[in-house]
Amino acid sequence: MKRFVLSVLIMNVMCSCVFAAFEKGAIQQPGAVSAGAGYACTAKSIGADSVFNNPASLFISESSGLSLMYGNIANTKAQDMYGVLYGYIRPYLSVAASAGTMYRENTGEYTYQLTLSVPVYREDSYYFGGGFNVKYLVSSYGGQASALTADLGMITVIKDIWFLEQISLGAVYKDINARLRHENGLEEDIDSALSAGIALRYSGFELSGDFDYIMDSNADFYNYSVGLSKSLMMFTLRTGFAGFQTIAPAFTAGAGIILGDFAVDYAFIGHTSSLGATHRIEALYQFDRPVTGYIPAPVKCAVYSGDTKALVKWSSVSGKITRYRLYITPKNGDTIQKETEGKADMDFIITGLENGTQYNVQIAAFSGGLESERSAVLAAKPSAMKDKVKMFYKKAELLYIDGKYKAAIDALKEAGTAAALTAEYVIFKERLEKLRKIK
Repeated sequence: MKRFVLSVLIMNVMCSCVFAAFEKGAIQQPGAVSAGAGYACTAKSIGADSVFNNPASLFISESSGLSLMYGNIANTKAQDMYGVLYGYIRPYLSVAASAGTMYRENTGEYTYQLTLSVPVYREDSYYFGGGFNVKYLVSSYGGQASALTADLGMITVIKDIWFLEQISLGAVYKDINARLRHENGLEEDIDSALSAGIALRYSGFELSGDFDYIMDSNADFYNYSVGLSKSLMMFTLRTGFAGFQTIAPAFTAGAGIILGDFAVDYAFIGHTSSLGATHRIEALYQFDRPVTGYIPAPVKCAVYSGDTKALVKWSSVSGKITRYRLYITPKNGDTIQKETEGKADMDFIITGLENGTQYNVQIAAFSGGLESERSAVLAAKPSAMKDKVKMFYKKAELLYIDGKYKAAIDALKEAGTAAALTAEYVIFKERLEKLRKIK
């Protein structure tokens, strides 16, 4: 915030609020996940904590959940509490709503925030996304004051580059043109901040770094932070250093454990000054937690060629699968990708194919951003329907229109075994059998 506001906080036993939402460089974001890694999370996907670090990264987790965050503010009597409800609307965007408060005796600060995160471009090994926050602050330090502002962020992720599993780059413009308006009519500028970050992942380790440029109206400040995390099956260990200029630097450490759909994280922030230590704890329940680890390839796969189309079918994959992806490669051509809209889909009709051209098809399952092995290769060669088959197919269609579903199925069978392996036959027969059961 502007120096006036920051000095008030410091005089009040150097207490800072959410100051997650409105002050980059004080006690920082309220989440234990980001705090344990030194707050160096601009380029990291950290679930609910993403709304306080980089809103663009929220979609990467492809999950939904409810997170509750609590922390004390160094060696003061101040405490803060936050709640974040977030959801992933496949495959288009992620949304979140959060609310929090910092309270100490008869003073307090309340923040309300809405987040939108969108994957702008996405491929198997590369994706880019953007996001923004809209934030509203209500403060009661001797008098009421409020502010409305926004954050704008972006993130890009590249997988399997050089010797790394993944490299991520992120940037955020925080508190854009924000002003704190007091009830007596006075107004103050809230400092905006530009943050840039990088994260490198290799063999379960993730090294991250942030650089923050805080645009104070009187003097500019620079903060930097580094963090290291290591995933160990159901546990995650974190450590970091936050080189704050706006408040004393701090060493951080934290750990998290995942128990089914629940996760608990703790962080310790040791300030190198009379501020003492800050403790943060976070509890998360994920409604649709992605799998972490190995996902088997889809099996019992089959393909049925049709007229400029192909029907692909497969069996379900165990675990919390969020979607399936088809890799379609024409002979002497480039691979294209098609995705199902949800985990319940176990068949897909590929349209727009060229008759007489052979296509190789493979299927992979996804749980969040984790991809399974690909299935065995299936071969499809679309062709026009033969006249004899077309005759029986037309007959079946007329019976279908008359509501004679059993007779329509019998008419299809007359087309012979070769016709039974075509996409049109399988699709039409399955539809007739469903209607017959309903009837």
